Amino acid sequence: MTAPNDAPVGKAGIRSQAFSLADRLQSFRYAATGIGFMLRYQHNAWIHLSISVAVCLTAWWFKVSAADWRWLVVAIVLVWVAEAMNTAFEYVCDVISPSFTSRSRRRRTSPRAQS
Repeated sequence: MTAPNDAPVGKAGIRSQAFSLADRLQSFRYAATGIGFMLRYQHNAWIHLSISVAVCLTAWWFKVSAADWRWLVVAIVLVWVAEAMNTAFEYVCDVISPSFTSRSRRRRTSPRAQS
C-alpha cells in the first residue's frame, strides 16, 4: 500500500518519510505561530508570562537549587500547557458555534472554567 505521494506506509497506516530538517523547522514555526496566537488573543497568557518571568527571576535571586528548579519548571510548563489547551478549546468552540449561546456563556463565566 502506498500513500498518495508514493511514500511507504508503515504498520499503523502512517507514512514513513525520511527525516527532513526543513520539515522539523516548519514544525517549530507552526508551534511559534500558535504561541503567538495565544499571547495575542488571550489576556491570561500575558498574566502567566509575567508570573513565569517573576518566578524565574525570584528563584535565580534566591539561588534556588537545581532540584527545586526542576519542580518550578514543571509547574510553569503545566500552567502553560493548561492555558494552551484552554485557548485551543475556546477557539474550536468559537469555530463550531460562532454565536454566543447560553451554554457557552455558562462555560466561560463559570468560576471553575476561568483560567
